[in-house]
Formats: sequence, C-alpha cells, structure tokens
Amino acid sequence: MEQEAIKLWITVATFLSALLSGIYTFFATRQKDTEKRFKESDTKIDAVVKRVDKLENSVEALPSKEDFHKLDVALARMTGDIRSLGVMLEGQGEIMTRLERVVTRHEDHLLEGRK
Repeated sequence: MEQEAIKLWITVATFLSALLSGIYTFFATRQKDTEKRFKESDTKIDAVVKRVDKLENSVEALPSKEDFHKLDVALARMTGDIRSLGVMLEGQGEIMTRLERVVTRHEDHLLEGRK
C-alpha cells in the first residue's frame, strides 16, 4: 500500500509540476508578446510624434492673419500707384501726340520753304 501511495504522490507531483510549468510558460510567453506589442506601439507613436512636430514647424512658418492683412494693404497701395501711373502715362501720351504735330508742322514748313 505504501508503494501505491508513493506512486500516487509521484504522479500527483509530476502532474502538478507539469501544470505549473504550463502556467509559467503561458504567462512568460504572454509577457514577452505584450512587451513586443508595446515596443511596436512605442515605435509607431514616435513616428507619429515626429510627423506632428514637422507639421507644427510647417504651420509656424506659414504667414499669419496679420501678415496677410499687411499684404492686402500693400497690394491696395500698389494698385492705387499703378492707376496713378496709368493716368500719368495717358497725359504723357497726349503731350507726345501734340509734340509730334508740332514737329510735323515744322518739318512741313521747312520743306515747303526750300521749294
């Protein structure tokens, strides 16, 4: 009877050690998989953070609302200046037309005077 009890205890001890080994292996493997997934997630998050930093730097370099307002005002001034130059050029054109008439009359007078 003692031998059967010893065999029973050995069988139970073997079963328990196998069960405990299985449980340990399950949790150890699970921990490694979890760590691997966390490392992959950290890598992805780092990449996203870098992209966001680039975008923030790009947005900071863009002109602000005030800059656009200044450009708008400067363009309005330039438009006014161009209009006034157009008026001046029209006046200069009229002066040139009158001068051409005067020069033509002088040429005609000089040409007719020699005949």
